[in-house]
Amino acid sequence: MIQDITRKLYSDIPQETLYHYTSFKGLLGIVDSGVLWASDIRYMNDSAEMTHTADLIRKEIRQRVAGGHPDPQLLNQFLDWVAYRITNGHMLFGASFRSNGNLLSQWRGYSALGKGVSIGFNPSTIMQCA
Repeated sequence: MIQDITRKLYSDIPQETLYHYTSFKGLLGIVDSGVLWASDIRYMNDSAEMTHTADLIRKEIRQRVAGGHPDPQLLNQFLDWVAYRITNGHMLFGASFRSNGNLLSQWRGYSALGKGVSIGFNPSTIMQCA
């Protein structure tokens, strides 16, 4: 089942550049270290990111159960586990990307007083690192 979910997650790789919004300090950290850190989801700027992730997982599991998955009980247990992890924030880390590199809402939320950058990444590279 985990392999099926992983395959599904990686089956739809975006083709356009994906952007990560950050401050100038964040950019310097990424450039100096050569690393983009994932953040503990409990401390992300936008709590909607957690909700969106949980909704995507719920939708996928419900589709599989409705489609006649051979072990719906296992899928529902997995859903309960994910919901618990998201709610309690244990060991879940994420990095956020947008398909638009110039969004006012993102400048406001992720850069000090609109002074920051959106760094473009090749989606295939992101997937290799995930």
